[in-house]
Amino acid sequence: MPAVTSWLRGVGLHTGLPCAARWVAREGALRVRRTDGAPSEVVVSLERALETPRASRVALPDGRSVLTVEHALSAVTARGCFEGVTLEVAGPELPLLDGAARLWAEALGALAPEARGPRWEIPRAARFTVGESALELSPGEPTVRAWTDLRGHGLATREVSWEGTWEAYLASLARSRTFGFASELGYFRARGLGQGLDPRAVVVFEEGRAHPAFAAPTDPGEPYRHKLLDVLGDLGLLGGRVLGALRFERPGHARTLALLRQAVREGALRQR
Repeated sequence: MPAVTSWLRGVGLHTGLPCAARWVAREGALRVRRTDGAPSEVVVSLERALETPRASRVALPDGRSVLTVEHALSAVTARGCFEGVTLEVAGPELPLLDGAARLWAEALGALAPEARGPRWEIPRAARFTVGESALELSPGEPTVRAWTDLRGHGLATREVSWEGTWEAYLASLARSRTFGFASELGYFRARGLGQGLDPRAVVVFEEGRAHPAFAAPTDPGEPYRHKLLDVLGDLGLLGGRVLGALRFERPGHARTLALLRQAVREGALRQR
């Protein structure tokens, strides 16, 4: 098996800057390493995760960060390889690529890393809320569910689940692309976000219909599967696999991290 994958190159969704990333087989805890400029790296953990709207971000020791790590880390969560892998990044953000996690998953799978590393356990059933979002935890088989409410955008509500296997992730989640709404494009521009928006890789809805200037959804369930994909990416920021059942309601990157931090503080999620 290769010890390093080829660079995946493209443009960052939010910064619009050229960037690249690759997986490296390397002993020790899962790390994110930035290689442009003076190299800087960090072990992936909840303490180094920044609550950022519309993306997940990892803070580095030198004051820099790496933005939009969620698609790559979703593959780590699905594979369970929280040791023996480093994500090397050249630039401030991971490239958007196809808008999904397929290319990240294929590259990680080529390394064939073992499922190992820290584990988090759920000692008791609990429920936490942050704004309109919620997290329910319970002991049991590893399962992640996400209930998404898109009625405010002319769509529907739907719950999607992942039963904890790499095969299920590849089959149902990895190809689900980033999506958004035409009504939010002004919000993105006003905050300097979405500078690298590629209409071939992003699905955009307007009044409940796919916007013709952007990629068409593969089926009505794609945006809901992508929400679960993002949840798996945010769970990767724990730096270990969760042993138990999780159910998220109305997940969003910043709120998901806040919910996980609350569960850790209250002892409903603890590292083994």
